[in-house]
Amino acid sequence: MAVGARVRVTYNGWVEEGITNGAMGTVRDFVYSDCFEGGDPNRIEAVLVELDEYNGTPFFQQAELRKVIPFSRIDPEIDVSYKKGEDVPKRIQFPLRLAFA
Repeated sequence: MAVGARVRVTYNGWVEEGITNGAMGTVRDFVYSDCFEGGDPNRIEAVLVELDEYNGTPFFQQAELRKVIPFSRIDPEIDVSYKKGEDVPKRIQFPLRLAFA
């Protein structure tokens, strides 16, 4: 993933505002951990995506950033049965996939 890459949202984050599964957008920037005290300069905390069809509440005050949404990692529930005492796998990821449309 890189600035300028086309991406697709992979979950219904805020349906009422238009952040839905399948929404398309363009990566505008990344927020790294070193923006925060003691953060790792190599760890990405959020991906800033300009959604094509977003008309909801703006996250940023600047007019040119009205459609830019910060996406942080999510921990989706995995519906799998495990025996008592076994570790349940956990996956933490950004709710975005590369897209070419």
